Amino acid sequence: NGMAAIRLIAGQVQFGLRHGMNECYIDCVPSLFKYYTALGFEVTGEEFYHRENGPSVPMRLDLVQNGEMLSGEDGIWRMLKLYIKTMKEAKRSQAVPTEDKP
Repeated sequence: NGMAAIRLIAGQVQFGLRHGMNECYIDCVPSLFKYYTALGFEVTGEEFYHRENGPSVPMRLDLVQNGEMLSGEDGIWRMLKLYIKTMKEAKRSQAVPTEDKP
């Protein structure tokens, strides 16, 4: 569920900030790559095969730079808006154009 994942990210960011952590690492499936990039995550290595998720990209979030923006209720709403936007863009890019027939 998208909202559960967003709340999980916000909670992890808040935990990291409270405990003096500077970075957060994830593995990202290709379908969510644009979303995580929009949140501020950066690629840290080559794509690999995750035994549960399939193809994955290792990514890192700088909590010092992005943490406050992604924590709390404001951060949850910001992430939700980005999630909806990136999912709409993904659907549009997957749409097959129809050919004009005479």
